[in-house]
Amino acid sequence: EINIGDWSSDVCSSDLWSEARVLAELRKLGPLDCLRVCYEAGPTGYGLQRFLAAAGVDCVVVAPSLVPRAAGQRVKTDRRDARKLAHFLRSGDLTAVWVPDEKTEALRDLERLRDDAKNAERVARHPLEKFLLRNERVFRDGRHWTKKHMEWLRKQKFDDRVKQCVMDDSLKAVEDATERVKRLTRDGFILGDADLCFAQGLGVESLPLGSPPQAIAGIVRDILSRLGMNRRLPISGRHDQQ
Repeated sequence: EINIGDWSSDVCSSDLWSEARVLAELRKLGPLDCLRVCYEAGPTGYGLQRFLAAAGVDCVVVAPSLVPRAAGQRVKTDRRDARKLAHFLRSGDLTAVWVPDEKTEALRDLERLRDDAKNAERVARHPLEKFLLRNERVFRDGRHWTKKHMEWLRKQKFDDRVKQCVMDDSLKAVEDATERVKRLTRDGFILGDADLCFAQGLGVESLPLGSPPQAIAGIVRDILSRLGMNRRLPISGRHDQQ
C-alpha cells in the first residue's frame, strides 16, 4: 500500500507490488521528483523508503500512533487509510519516524534478538526457582542470579537421582541462556562499529562477561543515543513550502 500526497491527493493502493511497478504507477501521476509519498511504519521495515529515495521520490515513513484520527470513525479499509494519509501528508499533520540505514537496522535486529534471549533466560530461571523451593532449598546470602548465587546453585546435590537430573538439566538451561545473552550483548557492542573504535571509546573491551547490569545499561544508552534511535521528525505540508 502506497499513499501519495501530491497536488490532487491522488491515491493508488494494491497488495501486490513489484519495485518496477511501483515506479511505473508513480510516473503516471507525474515526475518522480515532484511527488511526495508516505507509508506507515510497520513490520515491512524501511526497504521501500530507501528504494524510493534512491529513485528520487520524496518518501517518508510515518508513525502510525500519531496519525490524526477523527472521533467515531470505526470503518477501516486500505483505500480509506490511503486517502487519509494522503490528505494529512499534504496538510503537514503527519509525524515521520527516523529511517535508519541498513547497518543500523541490522543492529536493531540484533538488539531484538538479544531481547528475545533475555526473555528466554527469564523463562529458564523460573522452573529452577520453583523446583528448589519445593525441595526447601532457599538461598539466603544475597540476591539471586549473582555470581555467589550461581556458585551456590552448582553446589546443590540430591540423593534422589531423578531430582539430581532435574537440577542438573535446569541449571544447564539457565547457564546456556545466560551465556547467550552475554554473547549477544558483547556482539552488539563490537559490531556496532566496523573499526572497533566506537566500542573501544565506550570501554566495551574492558568489560568482562560478568559485568554488572548498571555498567552495561549505561553503555547501551550511549549507543542508542549515538545511533539516533526513536527519533521522530515533523513533516511540512505543501502550503508550508510555498
